Parts: sequence; C-alpha cells; structure tokens
Amino acid sequence: MSSKRADGEGRRGWSLVARLAFFYTISAAALLLGAMLILYAAVIRHIDAEDHAYLRDKLRAARADLLEKKAGAQPLLADVVPAGDSGYFVR
Repeated sequence: MSSKRADGEGRRGWSLVARLAFFYTISAAALLLGAMLILYAAVIRHIDAEDHAYLRDKLRAARADLLEKKAGAQPLLADVVPAGDSGYFVR
C-alpha cells in the first residue's frame, strides 16, 4: 500500500511542523484577543464608574449652591452680573 491516491495524483498535505505552527499561531491570537476584550470591558466599566461619580459630585454641588442661593432670596446671577451691565461679557 502506498500513500498515493488511486488516480495517480500524489499531493502531500501539510507537514506536522507546519500544522503545529499554524494551530499555535491561531490559538495564541485567540487567547490574546480574549484577554484584550476582558481588559477592555474592565477599563470601560471603570471609566463609566468614574464618570458617574464625577457627575454625582457636580450635581450635589450644584444643588447645594442653588439651595444656598434660594435661602438668601437673591437672584441667581446677582453676584455674577453687575448692576449696570453693558450687554456683553469678557472672560
């Protein structure tokens, strides 16, 4: 018995070394992709949590400021806009 086909065409497949190198490359790429996806999800979750904390802090400060302004019964922009405003503001 020979390893040649019956129709006379003797085509060889990949060698063992080539197959192992190919599967190693594919599996290493898949593992790296999986690790990157997990780390990406963790970073996004952390960034979202920081954004929410920052916005909560800003909202808490704005509410406290509004309550302070309301308690004094002064207009909100009394300390920002002068009495004789000229119609434009320069920063």
